[in-house]
Amino acid sequence: MSNQNVDIFTQYLLDRFAPVALFLNKDLDVMYTHGDIERYFSFPRALIQFNVTRMLSDEIILLFKDGVRQCLQADNPVIYEDIKFKKQREVTLADLRFQPLNLPKTSEDLVLVEIVPKGKKIILEDDAIRPDYEKRGWKEQIEDLERQLKEARQETQNLISEQEATHEELHASNRELMSSNEELQSTNEELQSVNEELYTVNSELQLKNEALTLVNNDVLNLLKSTEIGTIFLDKEFKIRRFTPAIQKHFKLMDIDIGRSITDFSNSLVNVDISKISRQVFHTLEKFEKEVVDVNGNHSLLRVLPYRTRDDLIQGLVITFVDVNELTKVREKMMTFAEKFKAIFQNAKDLILDLSANGMIKKASRGVGAFSVDALHGKKIFDLLPEKEAMKLRKAFGEMPRTFSSLSFSFDIEGSKGEILYYKGILIPISEPQSPPSGRAVLTSFIGIIQDVSQEVKAQREVEQSLEEYQAFMDNARHQIALVDQQGVIKYINYTQHTGVNKGNMIGSQIFNYLLPSEQAKVKQSLDNIFSGNPFDTVKFKFKDKIGKESLVELVATPVILEEQIKYVALIGYNSSGL
Repeated sequence: MSNQNVDIFTQYLLDRFAPVALFLNKDLDVMYTHGDIERYFSFPRALIQFNVTRMLSDEIILLFKDGVRQCLQADNPVIYEDIKFKKQREVTLADLRFQPLNLPKTSEDLVLVEIVPKGKKIILEDDAIRPDYEKRGWKEQIEDLERQLKEARQETQNLISEQEATHEELHASNRELMSSNEELQSTNEELQSVNEELYTVNSELQLKNEALTLVNNDVLNLLKSTEIGTIFLDKEFKIRRFTPAIQKHFKLMDIDIGRSITDFSNSLVNVDISKISRQVFHTLEKFEKEVVDVNGNHSLLRVLPYRTRDDLIQGLVITFVDVNELTKVREKMMTFAEKFKAIFQNAKDLILDLSANGMIKKASRGVGAFSVDALHGKKIFDLLPEKEAMKLRKAFGEMPRTFSSLSFSFDIEGSKGEILYYKGILIPISEPQSPPSGRAVLTSFIGIIQDVSQEVKAQREVEQSLEEYQAFMDNARHQIALVDQQGVIKYINYTQHTGVNKGNMIGSQIFNYLLPSEQAKVKQSLDNIFSGNPFDTVKFKFKDKIGKESLVELVATPVILEEQIKYVALIGYNSSGL
């Protein structure tokens, strides 16, 4: 008998007695199929996961899920009869039999699903479960699914609780487990693979060692190059390391490493390093103090606990920072502060310390009816009349941008009802702003205000006297002209002979109204007066407004103001003049 005949007969027996069957797990993944399964199942394109839920209608899928669940829970066969399989327009009637399996060498529970077309005999067991899915209906199916979902949620919640209970322990060993997991996953029980991983780890360790060596060299060079004296001590106050700059205070050498700091003397005045070290080690509080050595050098002494990366105390760190320059600057600042305080307290003028918004923080004396105490907390604008305050506010707003000083003046009522006059200046004070802008920031103002009431009154008296003098001069019979050293006419009482308006002549040079031949003669007479001569006679030829030429004779005499010759008065007699 040929093999071909055996295959034909075998196929006949299989088709006759072995039904279409599937092996499923509890998740409905297809593990194995037999027979013409395509008659009942639809296979989608690009099928990646071979699962029953991707190949049947929703109603049949519910039967498969319910059958697998009941079969595994009860450990008995489950049979569904007269099930309609629809594929395209063809309807096939068949029975379904779910049989639990426990095959050797399998790690999960499997279910054998037999699809028996109607008309073929199906093996019936006495203990088989025969649920009537049509009577149960969709409502019971949904209830079963909800029950399964509730059980799944309860299991999920239990898992979450267990996971949260062990989360901290897992988090602590997470990196080690991840590293071990990667190694275990990449290991396939072959020694060569393990050796390759070890070689990789060894290379990484070698790179880390090189990096650690480089960092250690950087630290050593930093310690040697820094100008800050530093000593590292262990828990027993023994020297572990020190910088060369510590030689200013302790005479240490490399062979002294390992010796206690208490064995060494230092150049500090009235400083017990041993006592300070014990205090810091027991209290764990930083010690900081400015100290002086026997040579008069100032240093900032700091003693701090030596903390590891895990915040363990492994000793102390002692540092000495040179603050000689800072001490000198501080002394200069104190001297300057004393001088400024003396100026502030004894200055005749009012000195104000203002904030950036114009608030008076400090005043050297009162102003007007305001006492020193009354000025504190007020804004400088509150001292001024409304008009002057508005001008000052406007200019005040531009100062943060321009950083230029601001001059102003105002008058206010005094304590006795009199009007007092002041003039002042505001000087902006700034400090540099940190990068990236680098621009200065206005922080405060210094205001200096001077009482000019006497000067204003004197000036007004002078102006009144000048008006009276001018009225007298304008009505005098003689020609009077007042000129400066450059010949500029500062005042003239009348100009009827020139035909020029009096206002136009004031401010112009007298030489503009003389004949060219006479200009040098008049200039010489003016120079004589400014040289100190008490008087001189000025004679020159002059053409009046109708062109008539006449000889003019004027007496020149000096006008002395503040002990200096400021002007020359030219006085004409017998109606002669300009």
